[in-house]
Amino acid sequence: MSSTLQPEQNNSQFSITGYGDGFVEINREKWQESCIVSTSSNPISWEPACMNEVNETNLSIIKTLKPEILILGTGKTHNFLPPHLICLNLNDEDEIYGFLGVKNSKNTSLNIECMSTAAACRTFNILASEDRKVVAAILITKES
Repeated sequence: MSSTLQPEQNNSQFSITGYGDGFVEINREKWQESCIVSTSSNPISWEPACMNEVNETNLSIIKTLKPEILILGTGKTHNFLPPHLICLNLNDEDEIYGFLGVKNSKNTSLNIECMSTAAACRTFNILASEDRKVVAAILITKES
């Protein structure tokens, strides 16, 4: 089953225009591999093909996009990241952070919002229509 999303008032450069089994459509271009889409940067391919392959290294690519909100589309079903990955450190230094990555009163971390890929696509567009700086990391899983 695939879904075409209805256009919304969206001032962002990129939006998710559809999704289905084994693909996501960004600005009407079909992607059949995991990707990262933001409201202001060209979509890029993303290495992991399933939740078990998501790690600090492939999440760190997202730092350069400087998101306000980070969504992880986890495939057909809603899955959670392991506790040590749910909070992305936005600093470049390798420092130890306290609970949820908070070091002090400054924003040094960002929680990753995990949801099914279908929910991530819809949520991305809603937040983009609110002019939020949102990034979605979408897993295109090889499920059968």
